[in-house]
Amino acid sequence: MGSAPIDIDPANILFAVLIGLGSIACIAGLLLFVVSPSLDADLARRSAFAPQTLAGGLALAVVLGALLATPVYLFTTRDDDVLRRSIALLAGQTALLTVLVIRVIRPGVLTWDDLGLNAVALDRRIWQGVIGGLAILALSVSATQALQEVGVAPTQYTEFMPVAQAGPTQFAGFFLLAVVVAPACEELFFRGWMFTALRHRYARWVAYCGSGAVFAAIHLNVQALAPIAAMALILAFLYDRTRSVIPSMVAHGLNNAVMLASLYWLSGGSSGRG
Repeated sequence: MGSAPIDIDPANILFAVLIGLGSIACIAGLLLFVVSPSLDADLARRSAFAPQTLAGGLALAVVLGALLATPVYLFTTRDDDVLRRSIALLAGQTALLTVLVIRVIRPGVLTWDDLGLNAVALDRRIWQGVIGGLAILALSVSATQALQEVGVAPTQYTEFMPVAQAGPTQFAGFFLLAVVVAPACEELFFRGWMFTALRHRYARWVAYCGSGAVFAAIHLNVQALAPIAAMALILAFLYDRTRSVIPSMVAHGLNNAVMLASLYWLSGGSSGRG
């Protein structure tokens, strides 16, 4: 028996073509602005902490992530929502890490150790992250309740409810990405590079507010903007005080794990699913 033909939604094709063409054009320009200075070590060091470099690097990561995720939207339907979310999340994190490596690590601007990625006092760093994660959860609950009091409905749970209602295999895959991969890549990029760059050039409060605001905005969730920004401030505090990215990774991952696990429990776990 022959294999069933792939059912491709024409709307997906148009979307993919537009995203692809736009991404290619944007990437071409961003590559010249962001990547070309990394070919010269001295130029890379002089410009790596400039605000325009940070903005360009983030823009390149966003566009590259969209381009990497485009094929899955082309060859899947809306019924494959969890697969789409998983691939999009992986693509976005891959793009962040790629830009970081090309622009900062490869030309020697910063090393992984400079970013705080090392095993020094690892047990203490992990516990600091756990405490920070609990603080984030407490603050998130308080912020959500405060927002509800003024009529702003939280959207974090409704946004990820389809993931919690997926089968156990798909949920486990997304859980791994959200709890391990995303915190690692985002903390290296936003705290390791962006916070460090802003702290190098400006006052400490500018580094906190600037990196936090960008981190919150990149999540594209207006209703959850305040809780995410508050979370970013705690993550920045952990990084600033310990000079290690491990505590912020642990805190970030713990926050995501509790959110997804609670969603999974509220939705009834894997009962009745394949």
